[in-house]
Amino acid sequence: KLLLALFAGITLTICSFFIRPPDAGARFSLPTASYFGAVANSYTISSTLPSTGQFGLIDYVTALGLITIFLCMGATLVSMYFHTRKQEAFSKSLDRATRITIGVAYVLANVSLPIVAFFRI
Repeated sequence: KLLLALFAGITLTICSFFIRPPDAGARFSLPTASYFGAVANSYTISSTLPSTGQFGLIDYVTALGLITIFLCMGATLVSMYFHTRKQEAFSKSLDRATRITIGVAYVLANVSLPIVAFFRI
């Protein structure tokens, strides 16, 4: 329940790859808003949970989300670069590959984090 806003932000970030590269304002505003939302969510969660002095599962999930948003923004920059160089087909295929790869990797990483935390010695 605490991470619902983070997951919504990641979903919005990945959905930004459906926006055409010429619409740069909308394409960059979704990941940027998601990043700030994820940071705000991190502060909210940190104030809710007791301080332990160590990284917990929530911290790892939040860090994974922030890194994912950052990677999506980098991929958006690369896609827009190729689109301005009149390589629209490559830009479109890069967007498709990025949203699938990052989306699947993010889901797999979030599924594996609790499993690894459970079996951690």
